[in-house]
Amino acid sequence: MLLTEKDRDVLFGTPLFSGFDSDERLRASIRLPAKVALFSANETIIEAGTQFAAIGILTDGEAAVIRSGERRRVIHKTLSAGDIFGVSSLFDAADPFPTTIRATDDCRIVFISEQEIGDLLETFPKIAKNYIKLLTQKIRFLNHRLDTFAGRSAEERVAEHLLSEIGADGTLGTTKSALASMLGLGRASLYRILDLFENSGFIRTSRDRIEIQDAESLKTFIKNRKET
Repeated sequence: MLLTEKDRDVLFGTPLFSGFDSDERLRASIRLPAKVALFSANETIIEAGTQFAAIGILTDGEAAVIRSGERRRVIHKTLSAGDIFGVSSLFDAADPFPTTIRATDDCRIVFISEQEIGDLLETFPKIAKNYIKLLTQKIRFLNHRLDTFAGRSAEERVAEHLLSEIGADGTLGTTKSALASMLGLGRASLYRILDLFENSGFIRTSRDRIEIQDAESLKTFIKNRKET
């Protein structure tokens, strides 16, 4: 399926093509034999654990990024027109794709293969720079995640993890025992912290469910702990 003018408008509005003038846009369009695919609502676009060497850009519709917990899956975030996935999976065929991406309604996606991206990187220095920026943002995000495990109190680590990992449905897709192991805490320590957060009105817990009730207050709690 060929790119439409709407597809091109969305593509060249993404960070990957940031700074392109009309001439660069025309030359890139000619060199971009990208694949356009249509997906129906609830159709799986990529299954976690499969090999995927391309960049996907939604030009219409919405899709969910789904993370697998110990017992269930939760929606981590929602993608809409102009959002990109697969940036950090290029040029490393050894690692399988880490999440499942599923259409939440009828959507249209432009796929740019690894080979096509490589050609664009060589031809357009701006794309190379933009691609590096996207990877840098990913690294900064991961570094922020690592900070939750170093030099922080147990309470801060739990709060940071909850805020970063709670899915779009407001819940954490893992058990309390798995969470304790992930954060390097004893179960008694984790349960004490969760009780503290629940009594403070930050979260609500059940047997295998943790739901954030007041994210802003939890963020304030972290900020206050850092300042003391």
